[in-house]
Amino acid sequence: MNAQIGAYCNLSSTDEAIRQENIQHVRQAMRVAHLAGCKNVVVGGGHRDPSRPRETASAHIDNWTDHALDVLADSCLQVLDGLDFDVHLVIETWVMTPVSSEQRALQLANKVNHPKMGILFDPVNCMNIERYFQNGDFMRRFVETVGDKIFLVHLKDTFLRARPITYHMSEVPIGEGNLDYPALLRAIDPLPVPVLLEHMSNPDDYGPKVEYIRNLAYELGIDL
Repeated sequence: MNAQIGAYCNLSSTDEAIRQENIQHVRQAMRVAHLAGCKNVVVGGGHRDPSRPRETASAHIDNWTDHALDVLADSCLQVLDGLDFDVHLVIETWVMTPVSSEQRALQLANKVNHPKMGILFDPVNCMNIERYFQNGDFMRRFVETVGDKIFLVHLKDTFLRARPITYHMSEVPIGEGNLDYPALLRAIDPLPVPVLLEHMSNPDDYGPKVEYIRNLAYELGIDL
């Protein structure tokens, strides 16, 4: 089964014409997903950078304002308006977007308040310097807070590369970083949602990583 179709675009754009264009783009993706028998259409939270209104992501100070969350919620409601088939609109978490924390994810879900709208929890996308060293606590807290509003989970890994003055946080393959996978698997175990591995550079790399996750789950007494 195809668990998701991506329709990544800027649903929080400062340019209203572009925002409306993107809303129609996602609505069309919802129709395609329905025809393809896919349950979920995934979109990032977007951004409020006026200099790059068409870009999918851009760090900008206005991304974390209440207004940004209101704009995104309005876009979600417009996407879902009148669509009567069984496809979910799923907004992916990202530290650079309006959906940057468990509180913000829950606020968005509550603002939209629609049974076909949910959250994609990608813990690596949410990493920052404060969460990195306590990421197990963060992941448990996120799942406890957002709960059944989580419709999908993405798996990868994160690694902090220390530098003399500053730092760089990299995405790395599963098992090669610092993500607390036992904590993550225990946290998401009660969720009846698809769990997807992503961003392997070679398709042949997926098999060993799937086996790694399944073996770890077996050791923890978790049935995947």
